[in-house]
Amino acid sequence: MGINLEEVEFLKARAKLNYREVVEVLEEAGGDLLEAMALLEEKGIKFTSDDEDESICQKLWKRSKSIKIKVNGPEGTVCRIPLPLGVAAVAAFPRLAVWGGLGLILARCFLEIESR
Repeated sequence: MGINLEEVEFLKARAKLNYREVVEVLEEAGGDLLEAMALLEEKGIKFTSDDEDESICQKLWKRSKSIKIKVNGPEGTVCRIPLPLGVAAVAAFPRLAVWGGLGLILARCFLEIESR
């Protein structure tokens, strides 16, 4: 079997090897991707998944997009705000956030965090 670029790119990304090392392993395995992966495991090389390549900030961002801050009043829901927007607003305008919190208390409203 021949060596194709897709297999080289796959092994390079998953095994964190350079091109020369990947080509050598694939040649040793006769172009068989599964055999090459088995050889790398025997040599003690660990494989990574797509999730491990993400930083913690990227994981938090993906997760937080589905979380909303819900403002409930006496008559029902007043508004829903995405969590990242609410956190950014509080960080950018802390005094306004304090005054807004006092306004919510006086209006007998409360905050609820909902996750989907």
